[in-house]
Amino acid sequence: MTTDPRRLWARWIPVAVSLALLAWALSRIELSGLAALLLGADPLLLMAASLLGPFQVLVAAERWRLATLGAGYAMSRRDAVREYALSHLLNQVLPGGVVGDVSRVWRARHQGGEIAVGAALVERGVDLAVHLVFVIAGLVAWTAVHPGHTSPPGALPAAVVLLLLLTALPVLPPRLAPGGDIVRRCLRGGYGAGQAGLSAVLTGSILFGFLLCGEALDLPVRPLVLTAIPLLLLAIRVPVSVGGWGLREATAIVLLPTLGWTEEQALALTATFGLTVMLGALPGAVVIVSPPEDACTE
Repeated sequence: MTTDPRRLWARWIPVAVSLALLAWALSRIELSGLAALLLGADPLLLMAASLLGPFQVLVAAERWRLATLGAGYAMSRRDAVREYALSHLLNQVLPGGVVGDVSRVWRARHQGGEIAVGAALVERGVDLAVHLVFVIAGLVAWTAVHPGHTSPPGALPAAVVLLLLLTALPVLPPRLAPGGDIVRRCLRGGYGAGQAGLSAVLTGSILFGFLLCGEALDLPVRPLVLTAIPLLLLAIRVPVSVGGWGLREATAIVLLPTLGWTEEQALALTATFGLTVMLGALPGAVVIVSPPEDACTE
């Protein structure tokens, strides 16, 4: 069987992007300064940041389960957690950052079918919408938290427009929003509010992970958690890297020095965060690759 060269190149593009951006980031710094920061890190705080990974899987899995419940498919918590744990691991180690999501939907298709696919898209959309709220709040507070520093030009209106587009989807007529019916079903009743609340908890825990990494490196990260970090995390949602590597570091090196950080500090923070995320995703490796248990329908 022959492999389509275009598909092969598409698989390797995220790898190339990550390597190129990491090489660029490393070319901008003094390696001795980076090494000093990393060697002085507090291992207990980094371990605590890693332990947030399993908690985040539980929260995200429950969000997916709520979306499927709203659409009429009663996914069990066991299945949701198992599939999300595997999905999280795959997203960290495979190119593109979405292979894990495709995998969990594909594995659930024989039970949830179209609902499982739609619910996965909805819960990811809710997650992005809530993240945008954090970004907008941080940008609004930017000058108050960082006196004398203005937020990146164009970031606030772009975030507001994207948030408005996302929140408008459920109320658009079917001809303007194909699949809008399943979106409305996934968000009906308290299911939408539940997903939004879980997304807020999830985003907060990710920001807390950054805080722990900053504290481990003895860096002044606390004000950034409210302002710059949500914006940085928004940049790595673009699926053109491997686990956010390279894209996250390059964004930090461009963004954080505008607030007085050195490039070495920016790279040390994002690199330690990336490592703790990978460690926190390792429990997904013990997931038994088997069909989900039978589920009932409402």
